[in-house]
Parts: sequence; C-alpha cells; structure tokens
Amino acid sequence: MAFLSTAWLSGYVATTLVRRAFSRFYRHLTTTELEHRPLSDIHYQPSRITRMSTNAVKTKPPNILVYAGSGEEGGRDFEFIKDVLSRILDRNSYVVYQIDDDKVLHHPWSKNSVLLLIHNTQTIQKPILRKFEEYLVNGGSILSVGCKDHENLSGLLGGVTLKPLDLKCSDDCTVEIITDRLDIPLNQVDIPSEPFFFEGMSDTFEVLANKKGSGRPMIVYSCNQQSKAILSIVDLFTSNHVENKRQLLQALLKKLDVKCVSQQIPCLTPAFLFASKKNIDQLLKSLRPHLSDGICKGKQVSLLFCDKSTTQNIPLTREDMLPVNTDHAAQCGFDWEIYQEHLNTNTLGQMVIYTDVIPSTQTLLEGNLTFVQNIPEQIGIVAVTRQQVKGKGRSGNAWLSPIGCLMFSTVVTVEFGTELGSRLPYLQHIASLALVEALRSVEGYQKINVCLKWPNDIYYGRNVKIGGVVVSSTAYGNSFSAVIGMGVNVSNKEPTICINDVIKQYNEENNTHLAELSLEMLLARTVTCMENLIVDFQKHGKEGFLRKYYKWWLHSDSKVTLNTAGHPQEVTIIGLDDFGFLLVQKESGEKLSVQPDGNTFDLLANLIAFK
Repeated sequence: MAFLSTAWLSGYVATTLVRRAFSRFYRHLTTTELEHRPLSDIHYQPSRITRMSTNAVKTKPPNILVYAGSGEEGGRDFEFIKDVLSRILDRNSYVVYQIDDDKVLHHPWSKNSVLLLIHNTQTIQKPILRKFEEYLVNGGSILSVGCKDHENLSGLLGGVTLKPLDLKCSDDCTVEIITDRLDIPLNQVDIPSEPFFFEGMSDTFEVLANKKGSGRPMIVYSCNQQSKAILSIVDLFTSNHVENKRQLLQALLKKLDVKCVSQQIPCLTPAFLFASKKNIDQLLKSLRPHLSDGICKGKQVSLLFCDKSTTQNIPLTREDMLPVNTDHAAQCGFDWEIYQEHLNTNTLGQMVIYTDVIPSTQTLLEGNLTFVQNIPEQIGIVAVTRQQVKGKGRSGNAWLSPIGCLMFSTVVTVEFGTELGSRLPYLQHIASLALVEALRSVEGYQKINVCLKWPNDIYYGRNVKIGGVVVSSTAYGNSFSAVIGMGVNVSNKEPTICINDVIKQYNEENNTHLAELSLEMLLARTVTCMENLIVDFQKHGKEGFLRKYYKWWLHSDSKVTLNTAGHPQEVTIIGLDDFGFLLVQKESGEKLSVQPDGNTFDLLANLIAFK
C-alpha cells in the first residue's frame, strides 16, 4: 500500500462535510444587510434612490478557491491546478485563487466564492473542516477530487461509506461514466484511481461514474437546495491521461453550474494615439530626446511611435513592446468623435491611447516612467482598451476584463503640500465618485442604482460589484505621479450584471426610455467629473467632496466588526477621516481610523485600527 501512504484527505474531508451538511437541517447563517442612512450632517433622502430588485442577479463574486494544502508542495499543486482550470473555465467569468489554512480560518471567503475545490495530500484539521461545512450548508458548492486512504477514514455521506476495492494495484481502473447525467462525449475513460468506492448512497445522491465491470461508484453528486457537492475518488489533477481528465473535469464543473468555454487568449494589438495635431506634436517633441529609433524605452513596456509613413512596417505587438500609431486618421475600435462630444476638461483626457487588446492599461502607464514623466503638463493622457488579458486589481488581485467593460488608466500629477497632496488616499475616492457622478448626473439617470462601497468599489445596489478603482503613485521632484486605473462593466452580462442591463431593468420598472451608454460617452464624462472633483478638492479641501461622496456611498451608520488583538467588537461607521481611511465609533464614543486586515475578499470585514 505504498501508493496510499501519503495522507488521507480530500475524500475523507468532503464526505464528512457533505454527510453533515445534507443529513440534517441547518439554519442558514446570514448577515444583516448594511443599512443605508445618511450621515447626520448630510440632508439627503434615501428614498430618492430607486431600489431595483437584485434577486435575479448573481451576487457572489466570481471566485473559485482551491484548497491544496500548505507549504511549497501546496503551492506547486495549486499552480498546476490553476493551469488546468485556465484551459477549461470561461476566462472572463472566473478568477482562481489559492486558499490556505490561515485564510480559511480568518478571511471572509465563504460569501465571496462560487466554488471550493479541494485537492489535498495533507491532514486537514477539524477547525478547517468546520469552516468548509459552514460554507456548504450556506449554499456553497464543493468539488473534491483524489481521495486518499487512511486507517481512520470513515467519513459518511448521508449514509455513504468509503470502501476499499479488492485490487492489487491502484492503477488498474477504468471509469465508466453515466452519460445521461454528465455532459461528456465519452462513456468510459481509463484513468488511474485510488482503489476505493462509495457505498450506501441515499436517494439524495446521484452516481456519476462507476468502476467498469463492478458497478462500484467512483464519482458521486449531491444537491440540497442551493448546496452542491461532487466527490471524485478519481484524481483529475495529475500529468497523465490529460485529455480524458480534462473532458471529465469539464463535465463535473458544468454539473456544478460552472461555465466552461474553450477559449484562446486574444493576440495583443497595436495602439492608436488620439488628440489634436497640436497636442500630438507637443508630445512627440517632448519625447524626442528620449527616443531611440522611435522607441520610448520602459521598464515593463516600451512604446514604438509610428506615423503614417512607417505603419506598413509595424512589428508585432508584444507584452513588452507596444507600437503606437500617431496617424489621427487611422481606423480602430474607438469613437473619438463621441468621446470629444462628451469631454469637457482643460487637461485630463485630452489625449487617448487606445488599443483593442493589451495586458493591462495600468501596466502600460506604470511600466514606462520615461513616457509618463515627459508628457507635457497641459496634456492629460488616458490609456483605454477593449480587452485586457492581465487586468490588475487592488493588492495584485486579478481583474476580469471581458469585452463590454470600460477599462482605462490615467495619470494625475499632485504636488506635495496641496490639499490632495497631503491626503493622497482620497484620490481613489475621487475616481470612484467620478464614475458614479458621470452616470447619475445625466438627466433621467439620477435614480440608476449605482453606488460606492469603501474604499474603491462601484456597486449595483448593495450586493453586486460592477467596477473598481486601483491607484499607484510614484514620488519624484516635488510631486506625486499617480496612475489611476478603473474597470466598470458597462455592457457585458457576465460575470454578474452590467450598467446597461440595470438601465434596461429601470426602464421596464418605470416605463422610461433611457438610452444605453457607450464606452466613449461614459469615459469622457468620468474623466470630466474626475478633473472637476480634483480641482474642487484642491481649492476647497475635503468637506465639499465628502458631501458628494456620502450621497452615494452604502455605509452611513452601518455596523462593522473591528478586530482588536483577536477580540472582535461591533463599531459604527461615521465617515472618512482626514486621510481617506474609514472612521468608526465604539459604543464608548471613542473614534478610530481603521483599515482592512489584508484579506482579498471583503475589505469591510475584520477591520483593524491604526496603531
């Protein structure tokens, strides 16, 4: 039994979890929704906000979490699993993250994931099992693959027992698939498997695959209300029998309502520069001393400027080299005329770099300081794309970037000692408010229920994230150079909902005929609002800004948990402090500035106070 001596695991774990979850009734644990009340000094009536139903909207963030143990072995296991999933999943619908013991115990992951995948070769402790169980009984989905044996393995699954097969070798196994229960073209696959089978299933379980010849269940499925689980003795994450395993894994994921689409990563495309001829000439003049054969060298990405005479010889776009066509008459997927029609700024957004497909607009501006530092002061540049293949979110998180999203980055220079220079974290709040005001300040669109969630998210209603902001800054000379990145779902139904669907729903419920938004129109209005908010903040400070910000945020007088030395306590949100951090108040009346604890799932969970 040397093959089985490594540890027992995902089979025992998941059978125990599902047995507990489905064998008796549990009261679902829910949290009270954040109340939307105005701050005492803001005279605003919440009833003005139309509260459209979000019942039919997918509210869980599209995260798939992989529990693959800890340490270097767990890390390698996760990277292999992530690579396999990347070839199966709809890449515009899901983000795959690793979750370890510490995150399971202390991070708010259970409400922020659509699937937990367990693939483990180490003993899983009871506190971890309890967290997995809570996730399952509260409507989660679990896929456990690769069961291991152990002398203490006795997990029951609603009466199910894991039994050993009478085999001399664990490799001797052909899995026979029940094709009317899985979307798969195969009826059997030869895949090495652990020599076990499930026995004693109740009526709540479906057998999805048996060992050929014996009829012994090797893969089982259970569904109860919103909770779903698949347990597979067959390990689908090993490097042999790859194609058979891919097809079987894809079928199991579909059974759990996970979207699987065979997709190729789109090829990167060259960029086009839009601006007045005067501004283009000034930019190129400023850059000329820093160009070598037309190339502005950058640390992460270099820009190759091409005019009409050289466009026939443009090299292929690479991740580290972006050709930029300066011919204003060039045709591409960006409508410069619509953009100009809605832009009303002195500086910001007066020049646009557009490309259909790019790794990340944020990387484009962050990764070439030579370019950014030599943009003339009167020219505010915006990098825009139709599709990102390596979108960047807060704290290095991946950012889904499907077609139909407004995805852009812009550069803002803020001098030290100014109102905003002394409170730079407010820049992310300015950017997120700019998007909301760009939409809700349009006649007729005031009641479209798009709101702000601290610190940098844009929400439909209270529960559905549709966008976010990321800001990075570099200090040089006597100022900060801040790159503001934003992604907002305007017209794609996936992965949750988009602004244009919200508008359609509003029209149906209110018998109105509001037009859908174009990306160019919303971009121009957002950039315009951003410049106006920055100018106003610099002149008058934060007070006027906060009156506007509180009008659309979700948190006034809401209760959140403050984690102080491991002792959680409930506190009340009262606003933002002088530097843009969250200000809360204890029952004693003491006020504290707080920040997220570093979790990547919900920045309002487990807040910690500044020391």
